[in-house]
Formats: sequence, C-alpha cells, structure tokens
Amino acid sequence: MAKCGWRDIEKSSWKALVFLWSVLAALAQQPAPAPQEAVEEAEAEEPRPAILHLMKGRELMVKKEFRQAEQEFRAAVELEPDNPEIRFSLADLLDKRERIDEAIAEFEKVVAISPDLAEARSRLGFLLYQRQNLDRAIVEFREALRIRSKDVMTTNNLGLALYDRGQVEEAIERFRAALQLKSNYAPAHTNLGVALSSQGEHAAAIEEFREALRLDPEDATTHNGLGSALEKTGDLDGAMAEYQEALRLDPNYMDAAFNLGNALRIKGDLEGAIAQLTVVVTQRPCDAGAHYSLGVAFEAKNAREEALAEFRKALELNPDHPEAHNHLGVILHKQGNLLEAIAEYVAAINLQPESGELHQNLGAALQQQGNIKQAVAAYQRACQLGWQESCKRIQRSGQPRQRK
Repeated sequence: MAKCGWRDIEKSSWKALVFLWSVLAALAQQPAPAPQEAVEEAEAEEPRPAILHLMKGRELMVKKEFRQAEQEFRAAVELEPDNPEIRFSLADLLDKRERIDEAIAEFEKVVAISPDLAEARSRLGFLLYQRQNLDRAIVEFREALRIRSKDVMTTNNLGLALYDRGQVEEAIERFRAALQLKSNYAPAHTNLGVALSSQGEHAAAIEEFREALRLDPEDATTHNGLGSALEKTGDLDGAMAEYQEALRLDPNYMDAAFNLGNALRIKGDLEGAIAQLTVVVTQRPCDAGAHYSLGVAFEAKNAREEALAEFRKALELNPDHPEAHNHLGVILHKQGNLLEAIAEYVAAINLQPESGELHQNLGAALQQQGNIKQAVAAYQRACQLGWQESCKRIQRSGQPRQRK
C-alpha cells in the first residue's frame, strides 16, 4: 500500500576488514629483521592477488569509477570464489548500481559461505524487501537479529516488512524495540507513528511524528505522515500545512501532493485540488487512486465529462475499484444512461456487497428503469444494511430519489 509518511527501508553501512592493514600493523610490532630475512618476510607477507584486486576495487569505488571497480571485484572472485569479503564487496557495488537481482544473487552466495555474517543477511533482507518478497525478507532480518540482536536498523526494517505483510501488532513491537535500542532514532518514531495511525491510535501517532520531527525537522515523509494523522483527527488546516511543508522540502513528493489535493477538495477549493491532482496523475499516470481522486474533484465541480474520463481511466488501471464503479454509475445515472449505470452499480456491489449505499443506488436506477421487483429487492438489502432511506422507499409510493 501507499503509506502516508512512510520512510523507506534503510541500508546500513558495512565496514569490511582489509587484510593488508592487519598485516602491516602486525609487522610494525615486530623487531626489524636482518636484510635477507626482511626480503624473505616481505615475499611471504605480500598480499594475495585476490586481495590486491579487492583493494583496487575499493579505491575505484571511492572514486565512483564503478565499471572498473566491478572488473577488479570480479577478477578477485575468479581467484577466490569462496571469499565472503570479496563477494560482499561485489554485491555492495551491484546494489549501489541498482542492479537489484544481481545483488541479491551475490548476497545469497555470501550467506551460503558465511551463514553467521549478520550484515550480509540484513542487506539481503533489504533487497528482498525492495522486491516485495516479504516472507524471505522477514526470514533474513530475523536471522540477522539472531546473530546481532541489538542492530537498530535491522530491527526497524523487520518492522517495516511485518507491517507490509499485515502483521501490524508485531511491527509496532519491533519499532518500539528499535527505540529501546536508540531512543533518538527518528525513522522508528516515524514508522511507529504510521503503524499506530493505521490502528486508529491517531493521538499517539501524532506524538511519534512530532518527536521524529524534533530529531529530524527536514524529513518530508514525516511531515506527510503527521499531516495524514492530523487529517484523521479532523484538523484539516493543520494537515494541509504539513503536506505543504513536505512539498516545500521535496517538490517531487507525489504522496504529499496527492494528500494535499484531496484535502483541498474536502476544504472546498476545487480548483486547487484539481491543480494538485493533475500534477500527480501527470507524474504517476498508472496510479488508479490518483485518477479516481481527480475524478471526484471534477465531479464536485460538475465537470462530468472530465470526471467520467478519470473514473474510466481508474477502472482501466484497476477494475476492482468499487468507489470508481459507483461514481461512474452515479454520473451515468444522472445522464439517463440507466443500462450502463446499473452495470456499474452491480460491478461495485460484487466488490463491496455489504455497502448499503450501493444497493440503494442500484434500486433507484432499477426503479427508474421500471424494474420494480428488482428495485424493491435492492432497497430491501440496503434497508437490512442500515440505510433508513431505503426502508422508507419500500413503504412509500412515488419515484424514489437517488442517494448521491
């Protein structure tokens, strides 16, 4: 799901040991050998060719000469294929170059060689999370924490994977565990805020977002998350201020633009809402929710043709969007296109059968069509679901009015 205020999963750093440094440090502690002995020792202690390739690759990485660095790492792998340090460096480079599947394959080789290398398991979990392979990501994060239990970033990232998998209570436990390890760790405060808000604990969520912003006031995602929580408590002005601040910090942050657009529509600023949501659908043309929200704004402005186009686009992208089917049905109904309106209401009901509003809308269209028996059945179902207007419509005569 698109989570308001959600912080991306974090990568942790990996400080690999350099073999040559340890050799030189050890030599510094020894008495100076005789000249011939020094030559022999130097020859004996000369780094292996694979290590020389590894060190050269790391130098090139620092210079951001990634292609040449990869060549050095691969040369090192050819010489020592079972060296986890070399394979880790190659995997790290592939990750930095966003060659995710290749990086996953390399990290898998690292953990096969060194199963207790916590950092490799944590990084592998991160990449699997990126690929939304949540089950495997969770396994790797748990293994990393078994080996290194006080790793705050891995604890936080496990919480993210659990949240995305729907295990919200355990995710909350993990975010709190991360904060026990490091109370000033802003990402865990933000993520705990998101999880608490999803459970309806908006006041507690707001506290977490505010603490995260005290620690990191320039984080756009946290401002967006705070805005979402404030909106859920009814503080629409406060929410809009946070969305605007998120966009000031990151003008390309489309989640904040989407939220601001919806808030402007609720506030009654339809022109502002349409402007914001148009930017979102331009930047994210395959976002069904954005097209739907823009359609609702156009509908509120009584721009029916524009609204129809947006609802149809939303359904093209996501045919299982009940609200888009319903809104499309309402407009078609108002235009007198009863056959298509009924089809849209039925499609919405198939997706959301417990909605009294949908059954009532269907009943109104069927009655207007003259199909009284089926209209009464639809009203009866809406009445059973708590829609009192439908109960009244069953009893009284005359044309029932459609509920908007």
